[in-house]
Amino acid sequence: MQFPCKIGISMPEQIRDTFETETHEYLVACRSDVPTGIIYTTETDESGFASAKIIINHVYIAGYIDLTAGIRARSSGWLSFTTDWPVFLFKKEDEQKALAEKRDRDRLLFAANKIYRIRALPPVSCPERPMFNNEKHLQGMYVTEILSDNEHDDYLQNLLDIWFNPVTVHSEEFGDLVLDKELKWYSAEKEWRRKPVPIRLRVKDENEDASAGIALLEQFWKKKAAWDKKLRAFAAKQLLSLANDWAESDDEHPGIVYTEESFAKKLKNESIIMDTDGSFEMWYDDGGIFFGHAVTVYGNVQDGPQEAKMEG
Repeated sequence: MQFPCKIGISMPEQIRDTFETETHEYLVACRSDVPTGIIYTTETDESGFASAKIIINHVYIAGYIDLTAGIRARSSGWLSFTTDWPVFLFKKEDEQKALAEKRDRDRLLFAANKIYRIRALPPVSCPERPMFNNEKHLQGMYVTEILSDNEHDDYLQNLLDIWFNPVTVHSEEFGDLVLDKELKWYSAEKEWRRKPVPIRLRVKDENEDASAGIALLEQFWKKKAAWDKKLRAFAAKQLLSLANDWAESDDEHPGIVYTEESFAKKLKNESIIMDTDGSFEMWYDDGGIFFGHAVTVYGNVQDGPQEAKMEG
């Protein structure tokens, strides 16, 4: 990449009032390199092809120094930016694939665990627009130019070191659970029905005391056979009618009619996600009932299952 590298040229009108009009110079510490994207403008022709005109990308940062304003801060925000890759075409139903390809190109701009010098527009608070009145927006900025990708700063490097330093909690049942700081959950893996299953405890941030949540997760796991039976039966009762509606459209396997018992047996354990208050999501592979969609049962350890959905 040659510097300076201008990006952010095509700022959409929809977000123009969420940033100031004069750029500042920043040092930023990037903690991720995979941008998430939002398509703001598409045009679809008569043949069903859509062209992406403007995509806003977001890359998370650990902190920044505003060299113009003389401010430095730890941050949970992101760099927002657009790029001027050639407009690309895709079938409307292939939008997610097109976004993934766009992310692969845009990830060349920023790397994780690296400090950059940039020019960017500071954020503006927009109380009437929640998407632009949260920490990710207010602790971030809109990048217009990358000046350097090889900066050094002790304050920002310390923030990166903290971010990339592993955080673990210990459980007698699960061993050491490692915190995924992006997804904000502790995770381990344990065998269930002769298959490794991810076990996840979701937290607000790395400073939350996870001990109560671990205790609830351990209690759930010790009674997992009973829980599994209850959750499968609940999902079957809630989704049986929908399953048989789908079965009627299955041309490859005509005549299938599910019962609650046969539905429950089809499900395959995929993962369990629990919050520290005992709320949980039990994810199942649908076993082909919904042609590869997931079946999720939501509930809590105090009251049991509350809702079942076909999704994914």
